[in-house]
This record gives sequence, structure tokens and C-alpha cells, in this order.
Amino acid sequence: MGAAELWPESPIAGETPSKCPEHGRAQYMPFASHDDLPGSPDRTRALATPAAESMTPRQRSAIGAFVALFVALLALDCALDFEPTKLGALFALVAWMPLRAFHVLAHAIAARACGWQVCEMVLGLGARVVRFSISGVRCDLRLLPLDGYVLASPRSLALARLRSALIASAGPLADFAIVAIVVLAVGTDRLFARSEDPALLVLQAIAFAAFLGALVALIPWSVTTRHGVARSDGLRVAAGFAAPMRSFEELQSLPGILRIEELERGGNWQEAVDLCETALERHPHNLSLRLCLVRALPELGRFLDARAVVRSLAADGSFPARTLAILEQLVVLLDLMTGDDDLEAEAESLARRGLDAAPDDALWLALWGVVQSVRYRLPEGRLNIDRARERARSGGARRACVALRALAELRLGNVDSARALLGDLERSTKRECIVDWIRGELRRAPSC
Repeated sequence: MGAAELWPESPIAGETPSKCPEHGRAQYMPFASHDDLPGSPDRTRALATPAAESMTPRQRSAIGAFVALFVALLALDCALDFEPTKLGALFALVAWMPLRAFHVLAHAIAARACGWQVCEMVLGLGARVVRFSISGVRCDLRLLPLDGYVLASPRSLALARLRSALIASAGPLADFAIVAIVVLAVGTDRLFARSEDPALLVLQAIAFAAFLGALVALIPWSVTTRHGVARSDGLRVAAGFAAPMRSFEELQSLPGILRIEELERGGNWQEAVDLCETALERHPHNLSLRLCLVRALPELGRFLDARAVVRSLAADGSFPARTLAILEQLVVLLDLMTGDDDLEAEAESLARRGLDAAPDDALWLALWGVVQSVRYRLPEGRLNIDRARERARSGGARRACVALRALAELRLGNVDSARALLGDLERSTKRECIVDWIRGELRRAPSC
């Protein structure tokens, strides 16, 4: 998902994943990694700033050039030394995408058969190529046709673990069913025989690709990437049986969370907040919904309300020290954005204490620089923000430091300087909601 970070360079930042047991997608939560969350890693996603995931023109050109090069090399190899058996690899590659589609469809059919609501089907990984709907289910085709996933939500908690395991196993079973059909059609002898018959080559390629897909899906493995944790169906079957019931209870809010994502993507912040608050009446302890609320409230200038939600998260007492420190960083930021003298004094105290505890933390240094600039108008405040930007370990943290420098300029009345700093960030393809919050403050500034 190409979503913006709520707080960069941290275990509760950006798109840190947790996993839901019923599908293969890493669930992105802007506040916590699955190791930091109370209870279980099996959580529904809370949305960071949802941004469009479509391919850029450069990505389209790159993938088009790669496909053209691959086809050209394959054609050249066949032209120079053609053998019909060489077509087997091509047939397997061509069959892979339809087989992955069938695999994902099997998960969706199993989910509906188990009484779960299918919310989203995605085929491929990476940037979105096209989006459409089938029977009210949102479907995405993505850049790399390597895998896919289904987002589903239980309507009932009865036998939730068993149904979750059945949904996860449906994809590999569908792959094995295709292999069985091919074996029945051609026999085991012909299936493994060397042949120049194009029809037999096609069936052999389909059986090979289906068996390979099932085998990879069933082997228990996981890979951590910058986009999240990818887990195999086999591992998810085991995780589903071990998942606490609370994870399935929170999963019931998934349809509402996806709706909130659409509202936030369209800038309908008030409607998103209303939906969050309504859903929280039913699921008052749902972490994902509370994170959605924190992300949306500052867009409406409701910094005190957002601050209260962050404080309630910190009061849960189930987070490790690093996560609590980052929650405090968010409180400092929200305090500074209120313009309230008492809250700014509290922000100063928190920022000083945070910087003393973690002097190498770039974001604590940047926040302390904002405090110095806003409360005491010290020139070294801006210098500290610039030092923090140089110290930041990621692009997201560097952009956050630029946004904090813009906040300092805005609080000092330098609207044009703030506008110029945020204008530089417009060139970035990434979006952090800290940037969006401060941009919203710039729009609300009287001199704009």
C-alpha cells in the first residue's frame, strides 16, 4: 500500500505490518509493529494516510520495457535454436497469472462459504495497475503478478479459528485440484514425458506451475520487506489456530476500516471521523479504529481530541518503552499545533525529557528545535531542526523534519517560508500525515 507514514522512523511508524490470520496481506498500522502491540500480532489494519497506489508513468514504462525485453530474448532464443520443448517455460509463465487468479478466487469462495464477508481481492504485488468491482467486492490488479490476497471479515465468531484455517488452505487446495485434473486428463506417464506436442506442453506447464504455486504456499515461511511481512498459506493456517479470539473480534471492523480508507483518500475527513466514532461505540478498544481517528482528527483542526486518543493509547500500558516514547512524540507535536501556552509548556517538558533519554533520536531533536523556536524564538531552534534532518535515517524522517521546520516558521508568523518548505515536499511521491497536518495548519493560517 502506498500510504503515508503517521510517524516516521519508528516501530509505530508508517506501514509497519501486523497479520490477520485469514489472508496473506500484511496489515499496515501506522502506530505499532506486531511485536509492539498488546495481545496478538493478528490485527486488522489501521489506516495511515491512504494514497493512490496506481503506477506512475515511469513505472509503466519500466515494466513495459522489461516485458518487451523478455519477449524479445525469448523469441531470439527460439529463432536461433528452436525446439518445441523450449515453449514449456513460456507456457508456464503465461499460465502463472491465471493460476494465481484462481488461487485468490478460491480463498474468496471459501470465505463466503464460511459466512465471512469478502471485502477486497488483490492479484499481484506493488503498485496498482487497475481497480474494478465484482458483486460489490473491490478488486485490484497490481504491478507484479507474483501473488495475491483476499481481505475478509467474519460476520460471526463461531468456529472462527477453524474457518480461518479453511480459508487459508483453500488456495493451495485449488492448485492441487488443477494438478489432479491434468493428471486425470493425460496420465502420469505422459505428464512427465518429453514431448513436442504443443497441447501436451501446455498441460504439463499448467500442472507444473500449479504444483509449484501450491508447494510455495504450503511451506511455512515468512519474509519481511519494507512493505510488510509476507507469510505463506501454510504458516497462516497454523497462525489461525493459535490466534486469540480478540483478533477475530477486531477483524469484524474491517469493512468499516476499508470504508474509512476511501473517505480519507477522498479528503472526506468529517465523514471518516463520524464513521470512526460510530464504529468505536461498538468496538471501543479496537486499536485500528483509534489509530484511524488519530490520523483524521488533526485534519479537522481537532488537535486536542487527537491528543486525548493518543493519551488513551499510552494509558493502556501494554506497549514497550520505545512505543510509549513515540506516543509521547505525537503528543508533543499535537501540543505544539494547538497554540495553547499551557500545552506548549508541557510539550517543552516532554521534549526535553525525551531528548535527554534519547539524544541520538532525530525526531526528538527536531521537536526540541520547534519548542526552542516557538517558545523562546531562539535561532538555534532552526539549527537543531536542520541537524535533525541531517541525522535522520530515512526519507520519511527527513520529510518530517522539513515539515517540523515549516511548523516552526508558521508559528513564528513566517507563512511564506512555511509555504516554501511544504512546497518542496510536494515533489515527493510519499505522503506523511504529519506533513498533511501542518499543510492543513498553513491553509488555516489567517495570513494565507
